[in-house]
Amino acid sequence: MSRAPSIRTGLTSEEIKQDFRENLRCGLGRADRFATKYDQYYALALTVRDRVLQRTVESMETYGGANARRARFRVEDGILADVAPTLLFLLGLPQPVEMTGRNLLVQCRKEKK
Repeated sequence: MSRAPSIRTGLTSEEIKQDFRENLRCGLGRADRFATKYDQYYALALTVRDRVLQRTVESMETYGGANARRARFRVEDGILADVAPTLLFLLGLPQPVEMTGRNLLVQCRKEKK
């Protein structure tokens, strides 16, 4: 299903920046100049969440709704540098070669007995 571009779920840098600012101002009630590092982190988390949830809904619509087969993941131990590659994976975007971190999500496979 093709959707119109939206700052809430768009993937361009301008849409992501605008959604981040909107989450900071409207979601948290913080002006840019008064926002703490925590406020900025939280606004970013909301911005990423919107995109992940949109992709989840699109996948359900595309691949069979509520009865679709789901992949299961577990989270491995990691470091702060691993957060960005994991978010890129969740958004379905490629990880740049320059990025040193790794995706923290490992697909769980059913063990055959």
